[in-house]
Amino acid sequence: MRTIAIINQKGGCGKTTTAINLAACLADQKKQVLLIDMDPQSHTSLGLNLKTTELELSLYDVLLAAGDQDGPRLEDIAVKVTDHLALVPSNIVLSAFEQKLSGSPGRESRLLQAIERMPKQYDFILIDCPPSVGLLSFNALRAAQDALIPVEPSFFSLHGLGKQIESIQLFSEKLGHHIEIRTLVTMFDRRTRIAREVLEEVRKHFGKRTLQTVIHYNVRLKEAASYGTAIADFDRYCAGYRDYTALSRELAALEAPTVADRPVYKQGPKPVRNGILFSFDAPDVQSLKLVGDFNNWTPDRSAELAKGESGRWEKVVPLPPGKYHYKYIVDGAWKADPANPCNVVNDFGGIDSVIEVAPFEFPELMKTEESDRGPDA
Repeated sequence: MRTIAIINQKGGCGKTTTAINLAACLADQKKQVLLIDMDPQSHTSLGLNLKTTELELSLYDVLLAAGDQDGPRLEDIAVKVTDHLALVPSNIVLSAFEQKLSGSPGRESRLLQAIERMPKQYDFILIDCPPSVGLLSFNALRAAQDALIPVEPSFFSLHGLGKQIESIQLFSEKLGHHIEIRTLVTMFDRRTRIAREVLEEVRKHFGKRTLQTVIHYNVRLKEAASYGTAIADFDRYCAGYRDYTALSRELAALEAPTVADRPVYKQGPKPVRNGILFSFDAPDVQSLKLVGDFNNWTPDRSAELAKGESGRWEKVVPLPPGKYHYKYIVDGAWKADPANPCNVVNDFGGIDSVIEVAPFEFPELMKTEESDRGPDA
């Protein structure tokens, strides 16, 4: 399953147009596609003729209930568009998401949790992000392996592209989650000098990150949106359909990026997609448990690690930011983590291992000046 966040903090760059028509053209190739509308403006939902004011449940409800086993799931609200394309709609209520979850642990992983709970597997999941820097965009990037950045051929877009890439790289480094960045030139008019110059600059500065496909300016794309349909169902003989078909084939042919969880520590526990991975190499051990501040030092069944064929015991623990003391119980004996050099003497004179989980905060990104929200092409 390939998850692609279509993102640009600048509005009017063809982001929503790309989300709708790329999804439709991938589905046209018999790929199973889920399109997620992550923008409170809900232009993706509107562009596929969905009346967002009549929704009983939307993406907002799913994200709030991501950790609730009885809450609504993505498959509960997904709307079938074609045999191979489904849409997860949003509405204006989604704009309250950031305020609602302010200060909540794991708030940046709600979409990832919702995706991982889905029983149905898709070939592609496309996420249309809002034109801003914030928690909704962070959720999209946290769930994605690729970030696709549409850029229109203008000076301001070229400047904003560099800022957007810096933001994604900072996110990736902070979280230890690799994201493959790809740029896409949209609304290209070969008759204008500025369009040709911007395309040349993008290819020169961003090299292999720039997709070979170019989306040409085509009025039929706007007409299709006004009728609430994708270009694949509106006009298969126009340049817009040819361009997005070429884009879908180029992306499908590219090797899926490897999601590399970058460890913060050279030894000991390390962050992974769902929390902190604790591991212990002990092939001859019969029982191994993990106890610490995070489970009140209770060695019950929930503290047990799973043993792999190689003899490595592992357990992923979802931990909010903070500093934690912990130990392993190895066949009944309490021991510090031999792979973690961070140790302290506890109140009883024994040795505890220590892990510090960095807070998920991006003050550098929050200070980035957000572009004015405008109509997406």
